[in-house]
Amino acid sequence: MRSPRAALVLVAAALLGCAGGGEGPTTSGADTGSSGGGSDDPIPLILEPADDTVSIAADRWTPLKLRLAQVTPGVTQVLLDDRVLGSLSPGTSVGALSSDSLTISLRGAMLAGAHTLELLNPGGESDDPLKSRRLTLSVGSGSRPDYVATLGALTLDGALSLTLDGHGEDALLGVLLADDVLALFRRTGGGWSSPRSAAVPGHAAAPGAAEPALSAALVDVEGELRLRLAWRQGADGGSIAAVEVPWAGDEVGSPGPLAEVPAPFVGAFEWVAYGRPRFLGGESLVVEARALVDAEVAHPGDRRLLHVRWPAGGDPAAPATIDAAAHTDLDGVGRALDLLDPTRPLLAIREGGVSPAWLEVVAGAPQVRRSADGSLGSPPDGEVGLTALASSLGSQIFFAVGGDGSVTATGIDALHEGDATAIPLGAPPPALAPSAGPSLGILVGIPFAAIPYGDAERVHLAVVDGTSLRLRPVEGLHCDMIAVAAEDPDASAAPIACILGGELRLGELSAVEP
Repeated sequence: MRSPRAALVLVAAALLGCAGGGEGPTTSGADTGSSGGGSDDPIPLILEPADDTVSIAADRWTPLKLRLAQVTPGVTQVLLDDRVLGSLSPGTSVGALSSDSLTISLRGAMLAGAHTLELLNPGGESDDPLKSRRLTLSVGSGSRPDYVATLGALTLDGALSLTLDGHGEDALLGVLLADDVLALFRRTGGGWSSPRSAAVPGHAAAPGAAEPALSAALVDVEGELRLRLAWRQGADGGSIAAVEVPWAGDEVGSPGPLAEVPAPFVGAFEWVAYGRPRFLGGESLVVEARALVDAEVAHPGDRRLLHVRWPAGGDPAAPATIDAAAHTDLDGVGRALDLLDPTRPLLAIREGGVSPAWLEVVAGAPQVRRSADGSLGSPPDGEVGLTALASSLGSQIFFAVGGDGSVTATGIDALHEGDATAIPLGAPPPALAPSAGPSLGILVGIPFAAIPYGDAERVHLAVVDGTSLRLRPVEGLHCDMIAVAAEDPDASAAPIACILGGELRLGELSAVEP
């Protein structure tokens, strides 16, 4: 496994952003300089902006554009915080460099702070690099909109719980009904499709969890869109069942065992039961498991994550332990989003009961990528609802909602050696435990986690504006569980699903000017 420092260096370029619209600074000015050291390459010039500092709002999703001169496409390199991003030509998700301009993609959800930007020509006979002047990109706080929710008429009665898997057009809203029936809605346009029913016989919720212990994925198999389902089965959680059927039509399929709890002892640990499974891409399934050396004393590594490969069928697969060499707890698996590449399989996890980390696919298998040594602020021996997103300029934000009602946000600057800081909370959360875990969203470049409290309190949005964490109650919106499909930074509204008292209603959440 890569070291934390090496991992951060490798992913720095990928943490810059994707292309958007809009204009950058337009002030005039020029660098001065000429080639030196006997080089045939000139010193690259940043002509505009003229100032050495560029101010950027944390929620900005339009790209930053610079006017340049003496740039050789394919040769001139872009440096961000002294890290080489490459020539960026042709254009990438990071941005695009041409002979006369540089576009840096921004996707909102940035942390306040400063970053440096330079251009470099490799140099000539002296091997001395030829650098432009250095720009400072100063990220400050973003805007603070209000939020309004509207819900439609009753969609389904007898709804027990819901879950959200996938992203974009492949996002699936799963609503568990009585008799182990699952209603699945696919994201379409500004809302949800008509539901498709599927059976999840023997489904069993994980102990203490409000969400169903199941996961769904849409995959393209030789041009056919197919639905894959996996769920925790049996009262003791001793197996994971799975089924694959065409998405189109009403076929239910015959579920088969994907994995069963291994023999009583695996190494020094006794596996007790599976928790909730989650797809990490269509081919990988991540499953929480508990392992106890004894029933009296907890030990590091009691909470493990296992990996099971699709396809199902035949004999149950033998689960592989993720990060087996690290005798530390891994749990709190939650939904995560990379704004720079929304289709990239990614999950948020908790390491050692306190630290934020990512779970990503490397060489076809899930691997832990540690972000920082910072604390999520939740009780290490308690359950936690976790969700996270990565964005431009190395910004990463983890939201953690503890079973005790605590709400925290941790900001990580991946470009500055993974510096982690607790984002200050402007006001205390409601003095009660949430009724379900948080749901991640981003509107107009501002990230948030939607937290439901049932009848007792309105849904609160934990909102980060770059410098602080604010809790914003949404007037009139009460949910036992909520799912938000807000993933587009430049959108001002997104579909939501809300269960209250067994009734499912679909609607929309909007960010509006105060």
